[in-house]
Amino acid sequence: MLHSTLLRTFILKYHYPTSINVMSRNIKVLLVDDNRSKDFFEPLADSADNILNCELVQAYTWEEASKILDEAPYEYHGLILDGKGQKSGGSKPEDDGFLKTVLTALRDKAAKNYYLPYVIYSGWADELKKYNDDEPIFWKGKGEEEKMFSHLSELISGTEYHKCRQLYPDIFELFDLKIVNSKYVPDMVNIVNLTGNTYVGNTEIVFRSIRPILENTFHELNKLDDSLVAPKYFQKGTPNISGIIWHLSGSHKYSRETGQMEFHSEKVISLPLYYLVNMLQDVTSATAMHHFDKKPSDYLIRSCTNALIEYLLWYKQFVKDNYIN
Repeated sequence: MLHSTLLRTFILKYHYPTSINVMSRNIKVLLVDDNRSKDFFEPLADSADNILNCELVQAYTWEEASKILDEAPYEYHGLILDGKGQKSGGSKPEDDGFLKTVLTALRDKAAKNYYLPYVIYSGWADELKKYNDDEPIFWKGKGEEEKMFSHLSELISGTEYHKCRQLYPDIFELFDLKIVNSKYVPDMVNIVNLTGNTYVGNTEIVFRSIRPILENTFHELNKLDDSLVAPKYFQKGTPNISGIIWHLSGSHKYSRETGQMEFHSEKVISLPLYYLVNMLQDVTSATAMHHFDKKPSDYLIRSCTNALIEYLLWYKQFVKDNYIN
């Protein structure tokens, strides 16, 4: 038997004890069930919308669901699992071993600090409860849908990620818009908690997560508009941050003759933001990382997380204004 209490001990820092009952429309739940009938899915999707105010997406096999979660692990916020589903497209339906396989996989993910709240929705509820009596199992087709969605809502609301989404919706909208890779969600949870003085982990780990997020935004900008920044700034694979932000700030140069700043390309970011990101680039560079005489202070790290957030909010608004209809 796989005990849900054991599984939930792996939640670690992604558990938050206070329930937040307000669900945003950006919540997505993945249903893993091999029933392909619209008569099954559509009423359930309507219930998800009405009760959880969330979007329900279906995967027909655990193999398909695993691929979805591996490619975009933080796009989904909860799971509804069939009790006897199909492991893969070529395997048998109503597999007695389905649930054990899925719960083992979820336990392994939780051990790596990736916890996804789940409920089990099955027409075999009585049988499954005999061997999984501590799992959240709900009857399929017997009017337990509202109870099931309410329970899943409580589980989702209890995660650290959801707490941060509620407290900092303007920051986590970056992931909803898919303009920052979802693999950085755990890092962003740590960043906002550190900035808000509620982080209790290793602050150096947070410090080292800043630069990859910054670099990711420039890759995303280049995908959106490859004419915005010259290709030469991406020639080495990793973006030349100094060159890019100088270009976006208008390729500015101070003129001794006029005593003013002159601009030689389109000015996309303000000079104050340029100086802020330039500082961030300098302090978080590989060279700087190797030359700290002692561990960076929390004040320095918090200065950098604040600078990153300031830049990310500008970046989000710039993308929304120019590339998202």
